[in-house]
Amino acid sequence: LKYGMVFLIMLAVFYFWELLPEMLQTKLPEPPMKFRNKKDKTMSIPEEDDILSSSGLPSRLTDSHSSPESLEKINQQLSQLTLEQVLKWAHTAFHSGRREQLVHVTSFGPSGMVILHQLDALGLTPSVPIISIDTLHLFPETYDFIKSLKQTPRDADSYRFETPLQIQTYSPKAHSKTRSEFDSAYGENLYKTDYERYSYLTKVEPTVRALEQQHARAWITGRRRSQGGERANLQILEIDEMADTSTITSGKNKVVRYKLNPLALWTYDQVWDYIRKHHVPYNPLHDKGYKSVGDTMTTIAVEKTADERSGRFVGMDKTECGMHSIQAKALAAQKAAQVKSESVKTTGSSSSQDGLKKKKKHDGPEPLPCTGCLELDPTTLMDLIDSGTTDVLMEFHSPFCGHCRNFAPTYEKVAQALLDHASIDVARYDITYQKIPKKAEELGIKVTSTPTLFFVQRLPEFSVEKFKGTRTAEGIVDWIKSKTDYL
Repeated sequence: LKYGMVFLIMLAVFYFWELLPEMLQTKLPEPPMKFRNKKDKTMSIPEEDDILSSSGLPSRLTDSHSSPESLEKINQQLSQLTLEQVLKWAHTAFHSGRREQLVHVTSFGPSGMVILHQLDALGLTPSVPIISIDTLHLFPETYDFIKSLKQTPRDADSYRFETPLQIQTYSPKAHSKTRSEFDSAYGENLYKTDYERYSYLTKVEPTVRALEQQHARAWITGRRRSQGGERANLQILEIDEMADTSTITSGKNKVVRYKLNPLALWTYDQVWDYIRKHHVPYNPLHDKGYKSVGDTMTTIAVEKTADERSGRFVGMDKTECGMHSIQAKALAAQKAAQVKSESVKTTGSSSSQDGLKKKKKHDGPEPLPCTGCLELDPTTLMDLIDSGTTDVLMEFHSPFCGHCRNFAPTYEKVAQALLDHASIDVARYDITYQKIPKKAEELGIKVTSTPTLFFVQRLPEFSVEKFKGTRTAEGIVDWIKSKTDYL
């Protein structure tokens, strides 16, 4: 019996000894979510990390990812992620270990506040600089709201940011520190007489300076497709195409700067549902009918059913695209097409190369449709002016211009309304890659923005007149009727 007991004990010890290594490698089960540390907002949740690691997204973003093919793939992957996951990925992808970093440029509108709330919840606000652009012409309520975000709320029911916000404000660099000084230096109506210059002084230059000083490899914006216009085709990740901010100096080299639009696919209602659900603070002007808030002199309250940005740029014709903006986009599209062409050539696929020959020379938007319109080039434009026998309504446009895309259905209605009249033709001229002939400019066809309409009339004498009214189909046709006797 004794020998039997000793044998059993030795057998048990031997069995335990064999299992010991495997037991030491066994992990304890993950605690239920409710028992995890809620105070540590930076604590990664394994399930979400698995999603990010399995998404195929690059852990670091470099110039090699700036090709159209790479961006398209990355955007497809980002579109499957939540806002939280997009921001977590971006925080890693754009912090290179040098000075380059990710920054959040915001006017503290609804979209910006949603992003700011999520950055705070992730514990990222200390490492993602928050940039505010002060045009010196903001509403008093906006200044008060920004000031309140920097303070700890006294009301216990108010939302408290986990980390005190360090907002860095940039304003016009010139010799003006207040609105009155700015208006004295440049005139209080500069925004009306020369909006491009006003925009550069109050918005573009301060933004450029901020991005440079913060060594921003990428900047977060609150832009969304649902805001319409040029934002209708917005991607979550894009190359910064603005000439002044498109690159960042890294060591001795210039590298690409990116824009991140994490709410690109969100709707207006989704933004406000998030704000209400999480009790995110917002500008009190939104409760007074201001769906979008900008400068005092160009922003008004609108009806609840109005488009989100319909109350912006009031008192000025901000329904056009500047030529410099179109040229910058066209140049970027040509470069993208060149990269794609070189990529196809390296594959050695004859079928791919044959397909490329059939494609357009740029990688931009498709041409805008217009049934009943004559499509002009420099030669046919001058032939129509010099040798034509009919009056001509001409639109100068570019598919790169969001306002042109919005106006396209209206112009097509005009073409249809005038289609049966033999005395007038309706034509279009794409200025993206075609310069306007010098002789046409001498006759008065000078284009500084798009869309722009000109009416070339033969009788009682040859004349060229620019349309300056409201661009509705009825308004344009009525304008033509007032000039002629055959409609």
